[in-house]
Amino acid sequence: MIKIRLARRGRKKLPFYHVLVADSRYSRDGKFIAKLGWYNPLTKESILNVEDVLSWVKKGAQPTDGFEKVVKVGKYESLYHLFKATKQHAHQGLDKKAKVDAQKKEVEAKKEAAKSKAKPVEEQQVQSTEEQAS
Repeated sequence: MIKIRLARRGRKKLPFYHVLVADSRYSRDGKFIAKLGWYNPLTKESILNVEDVLSWVKKGAQPTDGFEKVVKVGKYESLYHLFKATKQHAHQGLDKKAKVDAQKKEVEAKKEAAKSKAKPVEEQQVQSTEEQAS
């Protein structure tokens, strides 16, 4: 899965972060696909290439919680609201899939119940005809 995340740079007790697009399997400071900007937590400054961020989100990249916090704190609140909306939309899509799966299971259960009910009725009819014959 592709993630938009922060990679720590800088020296001891003076952190500095690059905003990167990377595969989730890569290490935090390891290999990355694209660089989208930077964030300095000491001064709360951040520079992001908003167009690139939006294009990666449209391609399916998921923002991490740390990146979302940076966006929320900084001057990019519209991006933060966009992330929240896409997450809610994704969860609704999952909910719809779950509902459809549940409906399919209910239909299958009803079919099986109908089949199991049909067999005892036939057996009862056979037993009643045998009783009448004797």
